[in-house]
Amino acid sequence: MEKKITLETPKTIWSKPVELKTDFLKGLGNVVKDMLLKNYTDVPADALEVISGVELKDDLEGMGWILISRAFIDAILNFWTVKSSLEIS
Repeated sequence: MEKKITLETPKTIWSKPVELKTDFLKGLGNVVKDMLLKNYTDVPADALEVISGVELKDDLEGMGWILISRAFIDAILNFWTVKSSLEIS
C-alpha cells in the first residue's frame, strides 16, 4: 500500500483549525476576575495563560511545503555564497 503526501501552500493563521485547552477558559476567567477586582498587576500573567490555551493545528501538506521551500532557499543561498567566494579568489 502506497502512502502519498501532497504539498500545498500553507494556510494562513486565520484559516487554521484551533483547539482550545482548559488553560484558555481558566485564564480568561482569571482575566475577568482581575479586571473586576482592579488587580491589574496579575492581568499580563493571566493573558499569557489565555494565549497558551490556544493551539493552532498544522497540516502535513503545509508543513511539507515549508520544509521543501526552506531547503530550496538554503541551497540557493549556499550556492550563491560559494560562487561569490570563488569569484573573489
